[in-house]
Amino acid sequence: MTVFPLWHVALTALVAALASLVLLRWRFPEISARDAILTSIVVGVSVLGWRLAGNVGPLNEDPIPPVIPNDVLAPMATYVLLSVYAGFRYRTPSARWPLVVAWLAVISFVANVVVI
Repeated sequence: MTVFPLWHVALTALVAALASLVLLRWRFPEISARDAILTSIVVGVSVLGWRLAGNVGPLNEDPIPPVIPNDVLAPMATYVLLSVYAGFRYRTPSARWPLVVAWLAVISFVANVVVI
């Protein structure tokens, strides 16, 4: 049974948040810097929360190397948390919000596969 140390999980969340911020500032200039930072924090928190909650052996085994079940499930947590975040806002940060969420879920997946 494999579990990852807290620093490794935190590093994964940090990479996902920073990559999200870079993508948002590069591809979605209509999103303000404040909204980009808040959205990136949501991505980082979703990865951190899911990876800590699911940091158990069965979810960290490699049935399809190098992808583990947590790698596939973390982007779903990112998608849900970004949807909740948008639901509580007065308005979404961009008219292209569904595209933003899709790209951030992809970043969450890639960060989980590459870093963990």
